[in-house]
Amino acid sequence: MKKLIAILLVVACMLAMGACGGTGNGVTDETPITPSSTTEAQKVLDALADLIRTSTPTQSKVNTVTGTADVNLKSELTITMGQLSGKEAALYVHEYESFNDLGAKEAKTLTVETQEYVEGMGIRVDGGNWEPDQSSFVRRLQPYRMSLDATVIKSLRTSEDETIVSFTVPAENAGDVFTNFDAKTIASMISDVSVRIETDGSSVTVIEISYNSKSVPNMENPKVEIKAEYSYDLQSITLLK
Repeated sequence: MKKLIAILLVVACMLAMGACGGTGNGVTDETPITPSSTTEAQKVLDALADLIRTSTPTQSKVNTVTGTADVNLKSELTITMGQLSGKEAALYVHEYESFNDLGAKEAKTLTVETQEYVEGMGIRVDGGNWEPDQSSFVRRLQPYRMSLDATVIKSLRTSEDETIVSFTVPAENAGDVFTNFDAKTIASMISDVSVRIETDGSSVTVIEISYNSKSVPNMENPKVEIKAEYSYDLQSITLLK
């Protein structure tokens, strides 16, 4: 179970996707470098893909803001894997806003969904009864992965030490790159997708993604901004009351 949840945590979850600003194509705080050829670009992307594949965080926090100039909806998804009284445990908490009245932009509802796992006890959903079957927990935590092909990706830039990489994915190629996005999400993209990834040289620490989406109730072509942060520290799990 530990290995499974670790894989599920890697570069995450997404489609509860998460919040917050600062996403873009630029490489900041470092000298930006553009690979000189497709071959060099693919080397950078292959190294990044390896880090994505092998990173095993103990916690992921994915914040998403979907909005326009005058209204937005926020989402925060946190997944933590650790120990509880010497047993393997995991906690999933998803808080997200939605409009509760299609005619009122200010009328929002906050929904909180939870799942808890403890070795030997099984799982419980939204504070219900403990169940031995783990399948629903696994089903809710789809891994976030990318297929990085230099012939598809545009505007690839990297910091000098290659710990920060940014690029753009054309909307028509999003389904090829973001392999775990569902068809509805891919179809909703009406702009190129900007991606910025930070690593510490051995693991992925931050992923930022932004794109414009098709109109939704109370929003016309909103911008979706996602920021996922990953921790590798030993985690202690506290069950929800």
